[in-house]
Amino acid sequence: MNCYECALVRHSRTAVAVCRVCGVAVCADHAQTATADLRRPAGTGEIVRDLAARKIMCPVCRTADESP
Repeated sequence: MNCYECALVRHSRTAVAVCRVCGVAVCADHAQTATADLRRPAGTGEIVRDLAARKIMCPVCRTADESP
């Protein structure tokens, strides 16, 4: 599978990840890494894990995720 962002500018690079939000394939240069809190139901509330998980996003979804 090739990177979608590279294909838009007529390059061909092998994808190394898939965007967590939209599912587009991205290469190492376009993969954006962020953290996400892991939550799970517990009784009447929820528990947030102490360690944050890694999430990979494409540049478009990362920009949208960081916008106010």
